[in-house]
Amino acid sequence: MKRTISVLVLGFTLLATAAEMEAGQQVAEGNTQLEEAHLKERVNLFYQDLLKNNRMAALELVAPDSKNQFLNNRYDGLMDFRVVGITVEQSGDRAAARVVRVIRLANFGQPLDLEINDTWQRSSGQWYLVLPPPGELDTPFGKMKFDAESKPSDAEIDAMKHRIQQRYQNVDPDQYIRALQKVVKPATADANPTDKQQPQPPPAPAATTKSEKPKQQP
Repeated sequence: MKRTISVLVLGFTLLATAAEMEAGQQVAEGNTQLEEAHLKERVNLFYQDLLKNNRMAALELVAPDSKNQFLNNRYDGLMDFRVVGITVEQSGDRAAARVVRVIRLANFGQPLDLEINDTWQRSSGQWYLVLPPPGELDTPFGKMKFDAESKPSDAEIDAMKHRIQQRYQNVDPDQYIRALQKVVKPATADANPTDKQQPQPPPAPAATTKSEKPKQQP
């Protein structure tokens, strides 16, 4: 009899523990969904500001350590965007946002879909965009590094073309890589002080000689 009671007690204890664990898991999943929804709002707001060319508003959504990089970044040709995925890490303070940027390149007929993995960090209960170091870009195919002229190495180009062809059958790899180069190209790259003509001082007035002085009227 005592053994039966002990077994029943143990069974009820296990059921209660399982119920608590399930309830805790449901709460955690609910919190994750709320964070994903909140982050998606921030991502949408950031790109909407870019489309409106309101860079100062977009700057407010960038992490403090990334603000200088954002000011030097270009978003040329951005026509539209789509948030296709949000993944919050288990810690709850870091997340990845998969965003498709619709970009129109010069001398290219059709817009190009460029999928980017943006990193977001939660600080003081709010999400902020964290940008990669200069010359580095998170892509659907991993990190890609660029030199000072926004050019990847030959090995990275070949590997990137292979991965693009595997994933996007209707996308020209060269166009895709050029789009990536425009994303990482700093805004100040075209401004080379040595290439600009320095302003010349105005010519000094010619000296007046005695023969050039007007004659006094009698």
